[in-house]
Amino acid sequence: MTRWPGAERGWLLALLAGATVLRLALAANPGYYDDLRSYAIWGDVGARHGIASIYDAEAYPDELLGNICDYPPGLPYGLMVASAVNGWVRGGEGLADRPYQMLQVKLLPLLGDLVLTILVFAAARALAGSRMALLAAASYALNPAALFDSGYWGQTDSIVFAWIGLGLAGAWTGRAVPAGLAMGLAMLTKPVAWPFAALAVVLGWRRHGPRPVVAATVTALAVGVAAFLPFAAAGRLADTLASMLTQLGSMPNVSNNAHNLWAVFALWANLEADYTVAGPLDLRLIGILLFLGVYLRYLVRLWQDPTLPTVLLSGAMTALALFVLSVHQHENHLFGVLPFLAALCVVDRRIGVLYAAFSTTLLANMALHDPYLLSLVLSAPEGWRAIEFYGVPVTSHADATPAFQAWVWIVGGNILANLVLFVRALQVAERFRHEPRAPGRPWLDLTPPQVRAVMMACIVGALLSAWWVTAAVNPSTRGYWAAQAQKAS
Repeated sequence: MTRWPGAERGWLLALLAGATVLRLALAANPGYYDDLRSYAIWGDVGARHGIASIYDAEAYPDELLGNICDYPPGLPYGLMVASAVNGWVRGGEGLADRPYQMLQVKLLPLLGDLVLTILVFAAARALAGSRMALLAAASYALNPAALFDSGYWGQTDSIVFAWIGLGLAGAWTGRAVPAGLAMGLAMLTKPVAWPFAALAVVLGWRRHGPRPVVAATVTALAVGVAAFLPFAAAGRLADTLASMLTQLGSMPNVSNNAHNLWAVFALWANLEADYTVAGPLDLRLIGILLFLGVYLRYLVRLWQDPTLPTVLLSGAMTALALFVLSVHQHENHLFGVLPFLAALCVVDRRIGVLYAAFSTTLLANMALHDPYLLSLVLSAPEGWRAIEFYGVPVTSHADATPAFQAWVWIVGGNILANLVLFVRALQVAERFRHEPRAPGRPWLDLTPPQVRAVMMACIVGALLSAWWVTAAVNPSTRGYWAAQAQKAS
């Protein structure tokens, strides 16, 4: 195991501490309340009735039937532990009974972000040295889009990509059991992990041969079997698998607020993914074929060149193609490109530009569909849910206000920006050929005092931002969601 010098560890730990404080400050507000409430309910149901009940409608009160778990069981296991701890601390009150205490739910993506920060640092250090690695780690840890996604909204993308990153790291180093364990947990957390499992298989096979790959595969299968044992013991395995598959396809819309290729159709027509184009060819199948065209290109490239830059490039392009070309994507599903590009941008200025651009469009995608932020500037004709792609298409409102029309045009501009950036990313990726630079000569050549000054500014900025969030943002968001809850009751 590589030991980093004390100065590097010190700056990295200081960065992690600052990023943690800022995320804890953001985690203290309700964020995207509907999703957080669902996560809390899944954990609550699992803690009260056992993990085998999370897909069982009979375990949910009638008023919560719309919150039945639609994730694989990996995340609910973590949520169940959080709910059990909260119930023990609060004398039996579950998370779903205390929505303002959903801080415990947000601790899971916070941990995922910290793991990703360390992985970005390790990968960037191997490519360009410690100075650039610290800057790359800071660019991810304090990335506004990552903070919005996991700190403010409490989404779980950082969890699954932390497992994916650990799985790829295990495949890179030849540690079969940790690689299989991490990738197995990733696939149990979100279906988005499945394409990355194939990247790990190719990487491990090319670098270390078939034996570690077989051992990792057996480990991943063992993780899956262990995860579903409680369901089998309760006699619910078949029903659970059927329910889980049904729930995973419960949102049929071609785009769920994702500013991708399919949002062009969703914004104006709100097509569903099973819309038939010709014969058996529907929009879902077209999306799969388009994704496979890009994905297989980088799977083959990784086989041909199993180097660290190609691993990062293949991971970034896989995450990007999933978001832009696949149906059923959500606002935050571009998140997966961030850690890969953050580590890779240290060797190529063009990658850095793409990283900054995709961070901006991801942040815009989430902010343009955030209920609280929109309540400050926009009054939709039918409430904030009228500005979702699923349901009534937003362009169908004849009585739209000028502000609402402006919102539609801004959304359209962000969709166009993502599509243009996707084409540009394909061009840059095809032309990308990493040539190792001389030690200490990265494209952004900062001196050690300059790096220390930047890191200090990042840490102080994180602490000041945490103070501002605690003093100004959180009271306002809590007041908004309290008013919404009162209105609903």
